[in-house]
Amino acid sequence: MMLARHAENLFWAGRYVERAQDSARMLDATYHHSAGLAPEQAAQAWANLLRSLGLELEFAATGDELDVSTVTTFLIGNVARPGAIG
Repeated sequence: MMLARHAENLFWAGRYVERAQDSARMLDATYHHSAGLAPEQAAQAWANLLRSLGLELEFAATGDELDVSTVTTFLIGNVARPGAIG
């Protein structure tokens, strides 16, 4: 028999994994879309990704440039940020 608190923890763990997968898919799609674009258009694609994730203001506060490297690091590698994939 499973305790209610264990069931709740499993539920939330599943939600966090699902959110990480969704963010990773969006990151992958934006990466492939922006690969053939001019730098200005690619920056706009990355801005659109951050806007759709509700993170444009948080990213703007870092002062980093909008490109594949900085956005990827922000979404995946920044373990100090709650909600980072990595």
